[in-house]
Amino acid sequence: MPHSLGAGAQEMERPLLEGVCEVWIASIPEFTEHQSALDGVLRPEERAYVHHIRGGQATARLSRGLLRLVLARYFNIPPAEVEIDRTCPHCGRSHGRPRLGRRHETAIEAIEFSVTHGGDLLVLAFAGSPAVGVDLEPIGAPEDVRAELLDFTLTAAERVRLLEVPAPERTRLFLRHWTGKEAILKALGTGLDVEPQAVTLPPFPVNGKASVTLPGSPLVELWVTEVDVGPAHVCTLATGQELRELRSARLSPGFLLGPEG
Repeated sequence: MPHSLGAGAQEMERPLLEGVCEVWIASIPEFTEHQSALDGVLRPEERAYVHHIRGGQATARLSRGLLRLVLARYFNIPPAEVEIDRTCPHCGRSHGRPRLGRRHETAIEAIEFSVTHGGDLLVLAFAGSPAVGVDLEPIGAPEDVRAELLDFTLTAAERVRLLEVPAPERTRLFLRHWTGKEAILKALGTGLDVEPQAVTLPPFPVNGKASVTLPGSPLVELWVTEVDVGPAHVCTLATGQELRELRSARLSPGFLLGPEG
């Protein structure tokens, strides 16, 4: 298990070294009234793309603005100078997994990142090592976990383990499996093009080494770690190597945008 701490924002100023991951947690309602300031750091092509999104446009604008602002702090450059490549490897459109543009590859130490949102939270994860993915889900009612969703997500052994726990605990445990598998597939860059059943998570607790069987490829191993974001959500982080340290902090509008943001 990595050393984990709920850091203040100042703790997150330390270098992002290999084996270290930082997780920033943002309350979407807190940033909504600052949307115009966040829009101001987006590039014209980003604003144009988001404008044509049919659902979740406000969250998409927020996540892109926050990502630029946090990356700018790591690089110590203006937000508009951060190059983020979202080119889809399959169709060439701008809806692929976000990654740094080529100009940053030699300018600074490598930083991998992943962004997720669910309910009223948005989470951004940054790691000083290859491959990171994060996924977040709000905890809903037990009936939201339908039988067909269990069959789609869990291996046979995982379904057995889920049924062994008391009924009130099953929703949270299922979401730990779901977010763990989603985080792993995000880290690998496949998303749900690979079925979640291809991912085998460690037994209770759902922290530790996980394995993935990709079509036509040898077994891949990653590490999963639960991230505490509060009692109303489940969040899991996946990394390409075991973490030495996990730091987390809440993002506030004043921290990123200043008192006039």
